[in-house]
Amino acid sequence: MGVPPEMSVYFQGVDDAAAALPALQHDERPGIVLVGDVDTMCRLVSHANGSIKTVNVGGVHHSPGRTPRLRYVFLTPAEEEGLRQIAKLGAEVTAQDVPGTKPVPLEELLHSTLDH
Repeated sequence: MGVPPEMSVYFQGVDDAAAALPALQHDERPGIVLVGDVDTMCRLVSHANGSIKTVNVGGVHHSPGRTPRLRYVFLTPAEEEGLRQIAKLGAEVTAQDVPGTKPVPLEELLHSTLDH
């Protein structure tokens, strides 16, 4: 209901999304792939065989066990390791809450702390 009529939305599992990426990457229209958590993104990058070049981390909200890294990113140790694994798979990992702000590189993100 909240999607404009000129925009397409697809809901897919990791395997189907990875298989669809080559066609989507050749589509002239701009697009974005959203996932619900770091583990899913790590699995998608792994299944995509190098076709995912960049990963943006944003909107990972506070919950028990997460450390505040930026005002919009809170991570568990497992999520931090997942982001490192994504980078090892060849994707550039950054954090950026809105398009107009400067992307924060992974190592800077992982060493950031917020005072609460």
